[in-house]
Amino acid sequence: MLTVGGQLNRKEAMKIAIGIKDKESKEINEMFARSPLFQILEIEDKKIASEEFVDNNFSSQTSGAGTAVVEQLAKLQIDSIICANLGPKAMDLCKQLQIKAYKTDLKGSQEAVEQLINNNLSEIN
Repeated sequence: MLTVGGQLNRKEAMKIAIGIKDKESKEINEMFARSPLFQILEIEDKKIASEEFVDNNFSSQTSGAGTAVVEQLAKLQIDSIICANLGPKAMDLCKQLQIKAYKTDLKGSQEAVEQLINNNLSEIN
């Protein structure tokens, strides 16, 4: 998928992962790696083209959940993640795998995606 600076421009696509609490509320979980579920969205031409949900098999892992989750998402060809918090080891791995991470304080995933599409989220460095 094509991305420029991680932000969407016209006629470009991005695959995003958001750690959420459940499918119904789609509320963003405060700790990304401990999210019970990931909402996976494909964005094309500034619109949601597809949505799927993936269980987080590492949410109760005692240590190393962050890196395990990032590896899982990399296998799904995720370009970017939106999160409230991301641990340092997970962030380092994101950088190595060229997965962009964006921080949000918003509660709902839909609002956060709209903010990303409109270039209003800050990339975590």
